[in-house]
Amino acid sequence: MKPTQYWGKDYYVGKIAEEYLQSRTHEKAWSIEEKIVEEWIQTIPQGESVLDIPVGTGRFLSTYLKARLKIYGVDISLDMLNEAQKVLTEDQNHDMCVLLQGDIEELPFANGAIDRASCIRLFHLLPPSVIENAIFELSRVVSKEIIIQVFSVYEPSFAGVIERTRLALVSQPVLIFKSLSLAIKLILKDVFSKMNLISSKNVNPSKTFQHSEAQLLRFFKKNDLVVSNIVTVDDRDINSYWILFPTRFYFLSKRKII
Repeated sequence: MKPTQYWGKDYYVGKIAEEYLQSRTHEKAWSIEEKIVEEWIQTIPQGESVLDIPVGTGRFLSTYLKARLKIYGVDISLDMLNEAQKVLTEDQNHDMCVLLQGDIEELPFANGAIDRASCIRLFHLLPPSVIENAIFELSRVVSKEIIIQVFSVYEPSFAGVIERTRLALVSQPVLIFKSLSLAIKLILKDVFSKMNLISSKNVNPSKTFQHSEAQLLRFFKKNDLVVSNIVTVDDRDINSYWILFPTRFYFLSKRKII
């Protein structure tokens, strides 16, 4: 299937790529993400191969190399790869890392060629039509384990919407009208979709996408991926429109075919 064209493919270039790291390190979620990924890396046996997609500016490369892992860093943006290359020039184990330009819908690896993969800060950039292809490709090339972070997981639950709204108002009272408006849209979306009056659409006025957790779980199962753990991240300091949608890390193991 031919890869889909969407805004995120052409966005991380030039100054956006150069300033990517410094513009995000202040986020509370950034340090939480690093802790989660670094703890995961410590569980991987030395010598195994890991696909880091998108590798971005090389955020986790030093940690991977310190753990003596073979790294394949893939990104759609050459400018982001150039930033990642700067990390490698300072690491004595740089020969254990290969940087490649690539698309998650068409990964340049053979079936089962990679032991494990991490996919951090990408799925919120992918339109729903791309998600299934991305999960298929990750499952195709990985033989053991995958971790996927998903910003803005959509949960059609009235109780969930109310709780997220409460958290939003506690952390950012100025967003009261915006939060309530989005909460109402969410509830109406769920009601109308169950009545088959509307199709699933992005209610976020920004360029990011929410994804249904139920749909994600179906795609995981369809591609022989077993959810071993789910970790929810507090991301309320990142983007006001994401407050009502939890961010989650899905830890996935490949199902053994008997």
